[in-house]
Amino acid sequence: MSQRESARTLLAADRPRFSAIDFEEITSSLGATLEHDSRDNSFTPSRGFDSQVQATFYSSAFGNDVTFQSYRARTYRYWPPCERLVLGGRVDLRSVTGDDPFYRLPCIDLRGISSARYQDDNAGVLESEMRWNPTSRWAGIGNASRLP
Repeated sequence: MSQRESARTLLAADRPRFSAIDFEEITSSLGATLEHDSRDNSFTPSRGFDSQVQATFYSSAFGNDVTFQSYRARTYRYWPPCERLVLGGRVDLRSVTGDDPFYRLPCIDLRGISSARYQDDNAGVLESEMRWNPTSRWAGIGNASRLP
C-alpha cells in the first residue's frame, strides 16, 4: 500500500469522529500584522531582530460559519558576542478565543516535533541557538528549546 493510499484509509477511518459541519465549514478572516526586521541577513543573520504581532478575526461578517479570533506574537533575536560566534533566541506565543474549529488551534512549531502534534487554545515556545562560524562558508549550530 502506498503512502497516499495509507493516508486515505486513515482519513476514511477517522471520518466518523467528526460531524458533517466539520467538513462543510467556511472560514474567512480579516487580520492585521505589524512587523519589524533589523537583521543583517535574512538567511543567516548575525545581529538584529525580527518581530511580528498578528491579530486575525473570523466573523460571519466575512462569510465565516464560526466566530473566533487568533493572535500571535513572535520575536527572533541574534547577537554576536565575538567574531565567530552568534547567539540567537526565539519567543513565539499563539492564542485563540471564541468558537474556533480544531484545525485552527495554535500549535507548537519547533525543531524535532511534528507540526500540529501539540495543540491547545494557547501555545508558546522558547528556543535558543548558538552558531559557530569557523570559516565564512561553514558553520556549526546547536540549539535548546523549551515549551513554557
